[in-house]
Amino acid sequence: QEEIFKRSGIDIPRASLSLWMIRIGEAIQPLINLMQDNINDYDIVYADETPVQVLNEKNRKATQKSYMWLFIGGSPEKRSYYYHYAQTRASGVPYQILDDFKGYLHCDGYSGYLSLFTTKPIKGVGCMAHARRKFVEITKVVKEKGLAHEAINIIAKLYAIEKQIKENQYSSNEIKAYRAEHAQPILDEFKQWLLTHKTKVPPSFPIGKAIAYTLKQWPYLINYIEDGRLEIDNNLSERGIKPFVIGRKNWMFMGNEHGARATTNLFSLIETAKAHQLNPFAYLRYVFEKLPLANTLEDYERLMPYNCQHLKQTA
Repeated sequence: QEEIFKRSGIDIPRASLSLWMIRIGEAIQPLINLMQDNINDYDIVYADETPVQVLNEKNRKATQKSYMWLFIGGSPEKRSYYYHYAQTRASGVPYQILDDFKGYLHCDGYSGYLSLFTTKPIKGVGCMAHARRKFVEITKVVKEKGLAHEAINIIAKLYAIEKQIKENQYSSNEIKAYRAEHAQPILDEFKQWLLTHKTKVPPSFPIGKAIAYTLKQWPYLINYIEDGRLEIDNNLSERGIKPFVIGRKNWMFMGNEHGARATTNLFSLIETAKAHQLNPFAYLRYVFEKLPLANTLEDYERLMPYNCQHLKQTA
């Protein structure tokens, strides 16, 4: 943007552009707060996190690792993508964000989520894609078909069921019944396969580690069959955090904590708008035209992406 302005004969220092973004990030905080409330008000949430480097933080070295967290929740018609910056990956972060949440949490096998399942009314839903990845990594090295290929083939049967569900556009009740009939026997088969081979392979071998990981995650991997609204994996939040990961390759780091928080707020607003098929530019322009006039909760609610369907993109 700085270079574009220069070509037009407009000299705006990068520091001024950065300050504008920080001020914008602060201005939309009421909308971000509503997103967090929206997530806590529904009973299904997806979570993921990724590292980020912030150069100038008080009492911290520039090389210390911080984290960008993502929480996706709210009912499908009011789904919100809430990005949150934190200096840590500790369990205190999701504990704080999901302060009033009750229900199912989709996540990977990271131990930072485990305390939520024992101290809060939250039930973990594991990620079958993560379990599958452990076996896929083995097949990249060992080309001969063996145990890793067997595991992948069993998991493929589970995903074939999910594909059938999506193609038939089943209701949540129909999904639950279909999984009980078709997925449950395969899950039982897979668990028996894991237990059988656990005693036959050294735990230090890659295949032994893959089996151990899957068994450790098993109580969470099978929870998706309890409710037809749940997913077999956590791919929704992995896709949701990808735009930030791609952007990070370009900017590499953030200057300070204020910039990091402005980034999370802007990502939250834009990605939520995209999730509701809004034109991001048209939506942001609309928000910044109306935001100075907002005074009440109802005013801010009207600016939420899911309440701005008149800005929906048309293909």
